[in-house]
Amino acid sequence: MKIIRLHFTTPVHLGLGLGEEYDRLSPKLHSDTLKSALASAYVELYGEEKAWDFFRSFRVSSAFPFIENECFIPKPFMRLPLECPHLNENRLSKLIKKLEFLSADIFNRILAGETVRFEKKQLSPDGKILSTKELKCNAYQSYLRQRVTLREHAGRGKPEATEQQNRATPFYMDFMYFEKNAGLYFMLQEDEPNFSARIESCLLFLADQGLGTDRSVGSGLFSHSKENLELYAVENPDAVITLGLYCPLKEELQPGMLENSRWQLMERGGYMSGSVYSRFRHLRKKKVYMFTEGSMFYAPSLEGKIVDLRPEWNDPDMHPVWRDGRPVCVPLRINQN
Repeated sequence: MKIIRLHFTTPVHLGLGLGEEYDRLSPKLHSDTLKSALASAYVELYGEEKAWDFFRSFRVSSAFPFIENECFIPKPFMRLPLECPHLNENRLSKLIKKLEFLSADIFNRILAGETVRFEKKQLSPDGKILSTKELKCNAYQSYLRQRVTLREHAGRGKPEATEQQNRATPFYMDFMYFEKNAGLYFMLQEDEPNFSARIESCLLFLADQGLGTDRSVGSGLFSHSKENLELYAVENPDAVITLGLYCPLKEELQPGMLENSRWQLMERGGYMSGSVYSRFRHLRKKKVYMFTEGSMFYAPSLEGKIVDLRPEWNDPDMHPVWRDGRPVCVPLRINQN
């Protein structure tokens, strides 16, 4: 897999998509958000003429943590063959339940059908990451910042303006501060390599614009680097694990597919904050449910689809709001016989 590492130089807030709730954040940058950010950058740089071709030309995974040279992959929704000495079954089960990410090496061993033994020192201090070596820090630290909303009123500064109208409203915003040599990375699959140079240009544009919320005050700035990540090649796969959000085609939902699989759903929507037109940024997109990262489906492959969440708004400049539900997947073999 070709991967892009994002080395954040300023704190970043990745929202949960819950409207005005800023005091919590997501540990992942979801694939549809990342893809839409790249598409928005493309329109800013090159215009709308070939934006649809660009959007269809590649897939991205969601962005997950890395620490130094070790990349971590979301825990799949399946029974994990993990063992830890001196822990009984009940304590081990609780420990695994808390896990959110596995190192790529441990993930590869699970794909190969191995049982992985580990020590508790290989867990991050918050218990959410399992590494191949001793982990003394988390990928990031979370800090709440107090902010203030100031709303202007017609009577502001005049005798008829009330104290209630002029009062500032405080709120809190949670930010990720990444440790040294840590950040987020995502996987890139290019169906049409003709746009490779433009993907690079979009990344450079976003590096200066920022990712996440509060970009206008310098949050979410980053540099990036490229490398390859080796994943175990499974022969004769009978299942897949999603590494991005998945919105299935109707014909993919065969009878019994969901009953035999393990998955979670996530509502996607939110504001049009990435629009090139500032007058649209307060509008809410339509909503859609997608399967989350780490979902496991009994299928040899998944295609997914792109959906348009453009709101019903009477304006000739209203543009499509594409969300990419085509996931990057990893093949898996459940039945070893």
